[in-house]
Amino acid sequence: MTAVWHLPADAFTNQFLWPIVLIYSTDGTEGWVDRVDRVTLECYTPGTQAVDTLESIKSLIRGTDIETGHGYLDSIQPDQVPKDVPFQSETLNKAVATFMVTSRPIN
Repeated sequence: MTAVWHLPADAFTNQFLWPIVLIYSTDGTEGWVDRVDRVTLECYTPGTQAVDTLESIKSLIRGTDIETGHGYLDSIQPDQVPKDVPFQSETLNKAVATFMVTSRPIN
């Protein structure tokens, strides 16, 4: 699996590693101490494996009290569970999931 911030131009050719997951933030809120970002994951796979791939990712990333080099993640929780969405392709399938990421700076 490959995670990207921008879909490469050759993403939909046979030379790209599958599945591919596009990650982007759509909106969020900022409080006095923490902020909550809504992060969307779009998964593209051959066949019908997109939802299964996002379900696996969901089980790996959801949780609480995650310390990183850039800050502290209070939690990563699903906002929209993985679902198939229409995608115009004879060989690829697309699914989308949204997560609420609560974070705060370390300093």
